[in-house]
Amino acid sequence: MTLSQFRTNPSRKSTPADWPGIPMGNATLTVSDWATDTQPGGPLGQELIYNFIEVQPYLED
Repeated sequence: MTLSQFRTNPSRKSTPADWPGIPMGNATLTVSDWATDTQPGGPLGQELIYNFIEVQPYLED
């Protein structure tokens, strides 16, 4: 499966078998509105809604 083929069906879950020869690992994605590690970017307790987040693979040559 190529990346362009995967993009034509974004609801399909990717598995390591789809990417032979590409090492798979784990990742953690944190979404935050904090301006710095100690200063919030908005009022405390405010709820945020994200309707779209896209994560694309980064493959080194």
